[in-house]
Amino acid sequence: MFAERELSMATYIVCRGCGYRIDLPFRLRSEAPIHFAVTCPRCGYRDVYSYADIVEEGVYRHTCEVCDTKLYSFRIGYVRCPVCSSRYYIASDGSWTLIEKGSAPPRTQQSFAAIGAVLGGLAGSQKGRDSLEKLANTIIGALSGMVLGSIVGALVEALSSVEREVVYEAG
Repeated sequence: MFAERELSMATYIVCRGCGYRIDLPFRLRSEAPIHFAVTCPRCGYRDVYSYADIVEEGVYRHTCEVCDTKLYSFRIGYVRCPVCSSRYYIASDGSWTLIEKGSAPPRTQQSFAAIGAVLGGLAGSQKGRDSLEKLANTIIGALSGMVLGSIVGALVEALSSVEREVVYEAG
């Protein structure tokens, strides 16, 4: 299954039969399938491995302190968050130091809540016999739209939390 290999692999597994290192054709653990079978080229032992068995080598991971984006890098030095433009320095020991804070983008949950409030308010204002009833329906519609928009925004945020590679800088 993993016969084609690149020269420099960043991920590998350890054979459970003999302890031999088996390089994988992935740069990141997140690119691998959840479960996969591998035969050791040294001892012939075949076993099913999971995503958790993969060891990453030379991958530096961090969560941005400003926008909570999951970041990764393949080298040390100065890098930039692709979402909020915060600048970090990755030291040789793999530690990340925040150099300059960027501006956080608007949260999806808050954006959906605002849109839901506007749409709910518009829908509520269309119902009612007199102006007081229309006002009450507008307020109720806006509140229910905001709650529904918040729920949808939270689901979108949870489902779209993608790991992103940093932007490399000269320096």
